[in-house]
Amino acid sequence: GGVVPEIAARSHLSHLDKLVTAAMTSAGINYNDIAGVAATGGPGLIGGILVG
Repeated sequence: GGVVPEIAARSHLSHLDKLVTAAMTSAGINYNDIAGVAATGGPGLIGGILVG
C-alpha cells in the first residue's frame, strides 16, 4: 500500500494545468495578476515538487 512517488508525480503533472486554471477562475484572477510563485523543498518526497 501507499503512494508510488513516480505514479503520483505523473498524475500531478497530468492534472496540474486544469487545477491551476480552476483555482484562478474561482479566484477571479489571470496569469498577469500573479507577481510570484513560491514552493517548499521539504519535508516530504521530492517527486511531488519535480512536476513544478
